[in-house]
Amino acid sequence: MSKCKHTYTEDQFPTNTGSLHRPARFNLRLTCQARARTHAVFSGFRKEFGLAESTNYAALFETKLLPTLEHVLRKLRHGDKATREFFAKLADPLPKEDYLRSIYMRLKARFEPQKKLAL
Repeated sequence: MSKCKHTYTEDQFPTNTGSLHRPARFNLRLTCQARARTHAVFSGFRKEFGLAESTNYAALFETKLLPTLEHVLRKLRHGDKATREFFAKLADPLPKEDYLRSIYMRLKARFEPQKKLAL
């Protein structure tokens, strides 16, 4: 069995990548679209959690997103059937009819005053 590169103890952390405070890094090799989506998600979560704009993404991930993901994983593993299905469904892409633009167009057509024809 090979030894894991990253350990969970602070005294034996790897120092070959990252910084002194966060030595172990995951290299996520994102495409341009995935990087833009990731940036938008992290920026949105930072705003929704009420954190300062100066809060970096690593701190946001450690303090807010990692505990959130741990809760989701716990619910997926140990929740009742409805809870497991709900959290599993969150990973699926939205159907086109649930996109905000589609909802806006449906509501606009429904509530926009109808133009009357002048005879």
